[in-house]
Amino acid sequence: MKKKALVPLALFLAGFLVVAAILTLAESGNPEASIQGYGDAVWYLVVTLTTVGYGDYYPITSVGKVIGAVAVFSSLGLMAFIIARVVSLFNSDILPIMVLKRKAKKPWYVFSELNAKTMVLLRDIRQKEPDSVILCLSKASDYKDEEVFSANLSYEKILDMKKEDWSGLHLFFLKETHNDYLNFTEAFSVYKKYLDGQVIPFHCYCLTEYTPETIPVNLTCFQPYENVARLYWLKYPILAQNEVIVLIGTGKYGSELLKQALQGNVIHPVQHVQYHVFGKGENFQVQHHCLSAYFGINQEEEDRDCIFFHEEDWRKNRDLLEKADRIIFCEDVENRNLKNICELRKYFLYKSPENLHVLSASDMDDMVSFGADAQVYTKDMVVRSKLNQIAKTMNDLYVRSSSTSAPDWNHLSEFKRQSNIAVADHVPYKLKLLGASSGQEVGNKYEGLEEETKEFCRRLEHERWSRFHIVNNWKYNPVRNDAVRQHPCLARFEELSLEEQKKDDYSWMILKDIDYSLEEK
Repeated sequence: MKKKALVPLALFLAGFLVVAAILTLAESGNPEASIQGYGDAVWYLVVTLTTVGYGDYYPITSVGKVIGAVAVFSSLGLMAFIIARVVSLFNSDILPIMVLKRKAKKPWYVFSELNAKTMVLLRDIRQKEPDSVILCLSKASDYKDEEVFSANLSYEKILDMKKEDWSGLHLFFLKETHNDYLNFTEAFSVYKKYLDGQVIPFHCYCLTEYTPETIPVNLTCFQPYENVARLYWLKYPILAQNEVIVLIGTGKYGSELLKQALQGNVIHPVQHVQYHVFGKGENFQVQHHCLSAYFGINQEEEDRDCIFFHEEDWRKNRDLLEKADRIIFCEDVENRNLKNICELRKYFLYKSPENLHVLSASDMDDMVSFGADAQVYTKDMVVRSKLNQIAKTMNDLYVRSSSTSAPDWNHLSEFKRQSNIAVADHVPYKLKLLGASSGQEVGNKYEGLEEETKEFCRRLEHERWSRFHIVNNWKYNPVRNDAVRQHPCLARFEELSLEEQKKDDYSWMILKDIDYSLEEK
């Protein structure tokens, strides 16, 4: 209890004892009085102030009656004060703090705000970790969840209560705001005091488009369109090496869908997937200005994927719509997607309803829909603990086996960390290719493959690695220079030395030491 709260209590007790002494002096001189001692006076005042009034003691002198009258009227205020304090106790943070301290060893998920997105996320967390503690530091007026602790606590107080197990503390900065930079500034104001080099000792998740120059370990900055694109291609990967894919929309969602498709849609070393993009594609080409070194741009080439940026309206390409293996409606504004798909159905031919994919907040019965909050704001997509652990384990195993002084996870650049995460994201493709259900099975199967099949796998991994670097604007150079994004391995597979080619065995062999199964995708 704070010292300021003790002052009124001390004054009350002192006054009470003085009044009891005066009452004793006034009554004890009268032989007919029932109050003959200090203890009798104290008892009388206690039962009177608490409105009990047994009647076994009562004043008979004038001074005693005045004191009794004051005590009777004061009892009303005292009881009101006590009731108010009890109610305040239940409405205050004292009880939540007591409960939280008893659960300090459990995983804590702390949200900066209770809103539509965080409600979806915290319910998914509760379902997957029913024994965890979920705490919200503020509430939006329209959202309520009885199983969520709500307390007006500072982050410093949270960190102090959880200081014995910061690794089990997850802080979410997901406020709904027009300026999501505020989410990052709030997160930064919390974690900057606890940075250990480039490592935050607890986990922070920040909904923001802002990307700091250096992203510490255990800080995740994300946007919903990144999660939507990643989840889409995990759930609906390309099935053939010559698919024709139409994307209608080049906003944040459409651009991210295209970016992650180019990075991760690798099922064959020599594939010929066509991406036809309708919308303003100039910004995408400016951001990813090295694409032409690896992809065909606005022209068809047989031995590599091609990207066609269409300036004309999609409605003017009837032949393309008819032959497309999938048409993805991915405008940022959902109503435009629904309007476009209705128009397509009414006036144009297409292969089948299964070929129509639409970005929508609601599930659609007659087409493939994606992007609902229930799919995007999940523990697997936001916290990504399993994915990050696989990426970290892969890097740790590489460091142990490397003959050079390779940096550990905590000292990797953000690009290198993302590169490892991209490798982890490609694991499901590798499992399916070798007909395996776990990483260990892939590693074991790979050892027994024929040399021809191994070369196929090496080419596939080199293709995936090259794409990731090209999309992130790396270029070929005989001398490696990470500072200017140049690498000697950004060449065709057959141009690499045999030693360099066989290095890609590692990405397959390492899986035998990775705890992963397809069910965890």
